[in-house]
Amino acid sequence: AFVLPPPSAIAARFVTDAALLRQHTLVTVHEVLVGYLTAAGAGLLIAVLIVRFRTVERIVYPYIVASQTVPKIAIAPLLIIWMGTGMLPKILIVAVTAFFPVTVNTVSGLRAVDEHYLNLMRSVAASDAQVFVRLRFPYALPFVFAGLKLATTLSVLGAIVAEFMGASEGLGYLILSSTFNFEVARVFVSLVVLVAIGVTFFGVISALERVGGLLAPAEGEE
Repeated sequence: AFVLPPPSAIAARFVTDAALLRQHTLVTVHEVLVGYLTAAGAGLLIAVLIVRFRTVERIVYPYIVASQTVPKIAIAPLLIIWMGTGMLPKILIVAVTAFFPVTVNTVSGLRAVDEHYLNLMRSVAASDAQVFVRLRFPYALPFVFAGLKLATTLSVLGAIVAEFMGASEGLGYLILSSTFNFEVARVFVSLVVLVAIGVTFFGVISALERVGGLLAPAEGEE
């Protein structure tokens, strides 16, 4: 039973370990949220700069792509060595993990506008800011939310990787310590909580997407 505990034992752990789970869950959720918001903000800003300025695209974009060839699990130990085992390196690992899909999808969305609509806006002397607010951004929303939804799962993954590398709290730490102590039921409980965090986070962004969809032009709208 200690190798593969029955569902009843796992369910019982939710009750007996409730306080412990709450403590470690709050730490992981904090890392995920702060890292995700950092990645989303930086990704959206850099995507706008890449589309707006060709120089930024030539200089920055290749490095962004190249950075994705480096496994995040290889970066994590360096950040732990440089910054310790506190909250900051874990948030940075989450942000680095979630940054790429937000940036790439936003760039694709901002460039997806039909050239005819751009010419129409220019023909009425629309400024660059007006073109962005009234045309590019609304058309980019489906792409932006696709990147944001993908980033939700990567954020949870990044937080667990960071906690595996060096932590004294969080669900990743709880899974690792429970494994070493053969507390397999607690490992399963922690995994269930992680799944719940990921699904809830994804659901929140999906709900925001439905709200944001009201801003996007309907198909065929002129």
